[in-house]
Amino acid sequence: MNRAVIFARSRTRPAFIATLCFCLAGGLVALGVALSAVRLLPLSALAIICGLIALFTGARGAARLRGWPRCRLGFFRDLLLVVLQERELRLRWDELEVVTLADQSEWAAMTWPQIRITDRLTLRLRDGRGYRFRPAATGLDPVACRDLVLRLRDEEALRARLPTFDPHLDFSKHRVKAGELIRPEL
Repeated sequence: MNRAVIFARSRTRPAFIATLCFCLAGGLVALGVALSAVRLLPLSALAIICGLIALFTGARGAARLRGWPRCRLGFFRDLLLVVLQERELRLRWDELEVVTLADQSEWAAMTWPQIRITDRLTLRLRDGRGYRFRPAATGLDPVACRDLVLRLRDEEALRARLPTFDPHLDFSKHRVKAGELIRPEL
C-alpha cells in the first residue's frame, strides 16, 4: 500500500529556541535571587525582570509548537493538497495550468528579463482561479517544490506511484517529511 507524501516545516529550531529561553529564564531568576542575597537589589530586580521576559518568550514559543504543523503539503495521485492553517485547497492535477514563482502583480506587463522571482508559488487553474502560498512554510525549497509540482502535473506515470486521496485523511497517521527547506524527491 502506498503511503501519502506529506511535507511540513520542521519544528526543531522553534523547539530549540523555546528550550533555550526556558534555560535562560531559570538562570536569570537564580542570578536575581543570588544578587538579592548580597543586597544588590537594583541588579537583582533587572535580572528577575529579564528572566520573566525570557520565560514569557519561551512559553509563547512552546504554545506555537502545539499547532504544528500549521501548513502542510500533500501529493496524491489525483490531486495536490495544500493545507494553510485552517484553509484546505484540493487542486486536481489536470486543472493546473500555471505553476510559477514569478511575481504575479506586474507579470502581464513585463517581458522575461524584467520578471522578478519570489518565494511564493502561484498555482493558477484553467478556470482562472489562482492560489499563492510559500513552500517554505511547509518546509520545502520553493524552486524544488515548483519543479516537483510541474513534474507531477505533466508525468502521469510519476503520479501513479502516489496513493489516491482519501477525504478522511488524518495527517497524524501518515509519515510526515519535516525539514528546513528540503528538496523533495519521490
